[in-house]
Order: sequence, then C-alpha cells, then structure tokens
Amino acid sequence: MKRILICITTYLPSIGGAELATQAIMKHLPGYVFDVVTSRYDAAHRCFDATLPEQEIMDNATIYRVGGRMTFATLLVPKILLPLAIARRALRLQRAHPYDVILAVQASQAAGGAWLFSLFNPRVPFILNIQEGNDLMRQSFLKRWFRKILLRRARIVTVLSTYLGNIVRNAGVPSQHIQHIPQGVDSTLLAPSINSGAERTFIRQTHHISSTETVIISVSRLVGKNGIDILLRAFAALNVKPMRLLLIGDGPERAYLESLAYKLGCATRVVFLGSILPRDVTRYLHAADIFVRPSRSEGFGIAFLEAMAARVPVIATNVGGIPDFVHDGETGLLCAPNSPIAVATAIERLARDTALREHISANAARIVVERYTWDIVASQYRKLFETVMS
Repeated sequence: MKRILICITTYLPSIGGAELATQAIMKHLPGYVFDVVTSRYDAAHRCFDATLPEQEIMDNATIYRVGGRMTFATLLVPKILLPLAIARRALRLQRAHPYDVILAVQASQAAGGAWLFSLFNPRVPFILNIQEGNDLMRQSFLKRWFRKILLRRARIVTVLSTYLGNIVRNAGVPSQHIQHIPQGVDSTLLAPSINSGAERTFIRQTHHISSTETVIISVSRLVGKNGIDILLRAFAALNVKPMRLLLIGDGPERAYLESLAYKLGCATRVVFLGSILPRDVTRYLHAADIFVRPSRSEGFGIAFLEAMAARVPVIATNVGGIPDFVHDGETGLLCAPNSPIAVATAIERLARDTALREHISANAARIVVERYTWDIVASQYRKLFETVMS
C-alpha cells in the first residue's frame, strides 16, 4: 500500500477546519497508509498540552506529535523550532518506511518542516495545501515571503477556492501546478435523521425558544475576521418577529462579543454556546431557520456548506472563496462586508419570505450533493496522489 506523510501544525483533539478536513480525507481513502506529523500545541489555549501522547492511532492514520517539553526553548516552538522538529521526525520515519507523497496542510510551521523534508528527499512529490481564511494579501512581509518559498518548492499546490487559486497564481505558480480541490461535508447532514424533529423541539425547549421565534445560527471561531460583531449589530437592529441568535464556537473575542451584546441591548436574546462536538453542531443546525456569518475574509467557508447541506438558508458576505458556492438569490444571500444594515436587511428578507427560504435551501442542498461531499473530494485527492506517483 502507498504511504502518505501529512504535516499539519495542529491536529485532533484540536478542532478546526483544517484538522477535521484532514481527518475526513484520510477516512475516505482507505487504500492508503497515512502518517500524520504534528505538534502538541493547543491553538485554542495558546499553550502546549503535554498530556497528548507522542504516538497514537486514529482511524486509518498514525499520529506522531512533537514538542511539549516545557523548557525555555519549547516556548519558541510554534514560531521557530516547530519546522525543525517536524522535519526531524519525518526524516526518521522516512528511514523506517519510505513515503510516496508528502502533503503539507496550510502554509504554516508544519509546512516549513515538510519543505525541509523535501530538500533531503527531492524525489518524494511535495503537495502543498492552501486553505488559509485570513486576508493573505495583508499579512506581514515575512509571512508572505515564507509562503512564497513553500509555493516554489511544491510540485502541486491545492487550493480550496478560486480566490486562493488567484493568490497562488499571482505569487508565480503556473496554472498547471495548481489544483482546485474544495473541502467537503459529511453526507449525513444531507439526510436528517428520523429524530431531527424531536431534536429540534428539544433544543428549542432547552433554550426556552418558542415555536414562533425565528432561530438565527452562526458557527464560527470568535475572531475578528468572521465578523460576529457585525452580526450582533445587525441582530440588535432587527424589527421583525421575535428572534433568537445561537452562536456556536469560541475564541479570543468571546468576552468582547458578550460585552457588545449587552451594550446593544440584545444579550437576553443571544446564546453563546461555546465549542461543541461536531455531531451536536448538526443537531443545532437542524433546529435553526437561518445561518449567518458576515465574514471579513474567508479562504473557503466550510461552515456555510454544512448549513447548506442541512437545508438551512445562508447569509454570507461577498468575500474570498464564498462566491464559489453561495450565489445570491439562488443558494444563499450575499451582502457587502462590514455592513450591519445589509446583514439585517437580508435576515428580514429571509424571515418574511418562506418561498425564498425554500428555494434557496433546495438549490443549496443540490449543489452540495453534486460537488461537495467527502466522497467526491476524496476521489479528487486519490486522483492527484496517483498522478504525482506515476
């Protein structure tokens, strides 16, 4: 069986788009052996978790973690030493069982380790995956220089969206070395369970939400780029029938956003749920009426696709990779960024127009089935791996 080395800065149990996508791709490619080299760094709490095992098996992958010894040097690992630690571990593994492909997830510190590994093993095809959600053109010179070094070394660069593809192309990567492979969604979202009606009722009762209230939901890390402050301002300005806002996710801006909700006078109608398990996110989506995330930047936006798969109409901003799948008036509503008024108007429009909600929901679910299930995405990676190994 062919063996694939994956380098990713953080991995499960840290939960993020890149981590969950990597797990899903591996699970849908049972014909390969995967080794994942990552760190013990906990991005959510910005510290090491020394309790994580150095090696363990998850699904069809073996996870190898580096770092975690609390010394002065390891305080610098996320920025300086992690590429060296990743490369060292990967080179040791390569001597034990040679790799057929190396995949670096995101242009991060782990990708720097993959780059070093590639210098010592130039015959192993190096694939770099670009899926960053930050505004890449506004990053520091050092970060842009680092990404350019990685791009020049990679044999193939995979991108999640047209937006990211254009950035990579403008950095000098020829079009024939760029492959557009999006993220996917779990197909179970497309087929609500027979208990979804009961779950919807249970969740609403748990949060004391009446059957006449419209439930707005957002699934988002609480950081500036995701625009939750804009959503709160829009929500506070709404003048339609009773509504409740459920916010799933955590992050460094949580305290600020909770304070903002109080200042805007809508705190009693906003529920901060924090981080919850993916299976519970699905239950909350099935209990919601409208999904909103007014992002300031977005490399792709898997949370939107998950809502679309669950037949929850979405409201998004016309930024980054979102327009690849949110088509205004067809698969969702698009707003200008940084505009609470535009977001509030879109919410009122969907809340009042049942026919529009049903039209958008049906179209959105169809596009997910046609392009964005994990089976489809994994088959694209399988074809890519076979191509670079031939």
